[in-house]
Amino acid sequence: MTLERLKYEFPPMPDDMRRMVEQEVKRQINLLKIKNMSKSPWTYRKMTAKQIVLLVVLTVLGIGMTVFAGTQLFKLRVEQEGSYRVNVGVSAESRIRIPEKIPVVEIEVDEIPEGMAAAPADSGAKKYFFEETPNQGGFTVEALPMDESYMDGEWLKTEDFILESEELIVNGREAIYMERQISGPAADGFDKRLYVAFTDVWHILRIYGGEDVTKDQMLDFAAHVDLVKTGGQMSSETEAESRTFSENGLIPIQGRPAEYSTVSKKEVRIYAEGENWPLTVYAETDSNPTGRQILQAKVTDVQIEDDLSMLEGSNTEYFRDVADESGKLETNIIEYIHKGDGADTLDEVIRTEEVGQKLVYVTVQLTNASDEELRNILYKFSFIGLTEDEETYSYYFRQKEAQDADSRIDKMVASSRGGFGEMQYNDISCEADKNHILVMQPGETATIHVARVVNEDELDKMYLVFTPIDGDLAFTPDTLVNGYVDIRQ
Repeated sequence: MTLERLKYEFPPMPDDMRRMVEQEVKRQINLLKIKNMSKSPWTYRKMTAKQIVLLVVLTVLGIGMTVFAGTQLFKLRVEQEGSYRVNVGVSAESRIRIPEKIPVVEIEVDEIPEGMAAAPADSGAKKYFFEETPNQGGFTVEALPMDESYMDGEWLKTEDFILESEELIVNGREAIYMERQISGPAADGFDKRLYVAFTDVWHILRIYGGEDVTKDQMLDFAAHVDLVKTGGQMSSETEAESRTFSENGLIPIQGRPAEYSTVSKKEVRIYAEGENWPLTVYAETDSNPTGRQILQAKVTDVQIEDDLSMLEGSNTEYFRDVADESGKLETNIIEYIHKGDGADTLDEVIRTEEVGQKLVYVTVQLTNASDEELRNILYKFSFIGLTEDEETYSYYFRQKEAQDADSRIDKMVASSRGGFGEMQYNDISCEADKNHILVMQPGETATIHVARVVNEDELDKMYLVFTPIDGDLAFTPDTLVNGYVDIRQ
């Protein structure tokens, strides 16, 4: 069907509407010819020219001139920068501006791939993962509201390390699909991106896809996603404000204590297993509702295990990526990488290590040595590495040691969450998965267990430290006061 045959095939319409139909038909036909970076043509749900004309005309006749004009004049804007960077934005005719109030929308998904389940809602995003691998990969779906800055040329998103990118049509809407490089052996990396323009509701749909889903699965999934008006409205400036805040970073906390990676041995208190030490914690009392209190603490036992059989409680889900189905700890695969710039160069793996892992399970006794009842006692321990020379202690970082040996190394990526850091398990809480003790009477002792999976070759550097705020990455005034317990193996 040619454009000239429009007047013979469809009912009469105003000249302005007819011109818009012709423009849209030309644009849709051109989209069929778009090729991706790898030069292989592909369009989702390809349509013939006749089908395009029919769809466009029915859309105009069905939704009316005003809505169609808003839908028609906004388009996805895509720009390749360098070899591996893709900028995504929107464009419109200069006279079109985003209204001050835009609709509030919710994400509706009417069909998901077989074997997938929906995760609990989290901050407006919807997540779907395969039931056999919960909380890994799958899809993460977000609705991004437009704002005036996009009309002024600001990019909605810049995606780096893009290996493949192509523009296509999903359910009659402009979309761009991307695949990006994922550095490291982690199985839950999101290596796929899909942006779909919902310009009739002034939003862009963004879907992240994991390595465990295919391109076709992602596009089929997207065809069943809709953005539905809730009846509410939001300012079109909201997204710009939140984006500016996140780009600028959080406002620094005034008076935050300095941190040090190396200190004199004279400043560090080291305690042994079985030795009592004073521990300053945050707790409530009748005389001081929000102040610090002192407990007596003691590490009474340290166990090193090859599996997760010691663990109990709901937060064992955190260990899924460190163990096999039987609970036995797997090897941690660590890659040392020279980072590319994301535009012209990709990441390069310099070397790879395979390291065994161990569960470190520590028993700690906490005693209320005061004469007051303590309530909502916060506790948080970290497993950290320390190295020493004759005069100093220093925090140990595996990546830093690798960088000292090879200056090309910029980052380290591991297949497991194993390694030094905050406790991954605790067994006493006043609410599910919270690290608080509800109440302790004067003289009462509470026995808690904390655990973390640590790389086997780092056990000889391992210390336990109380870190209610900071201290898992550097010495702080708090950790220097509370001290470190030597649990090296």
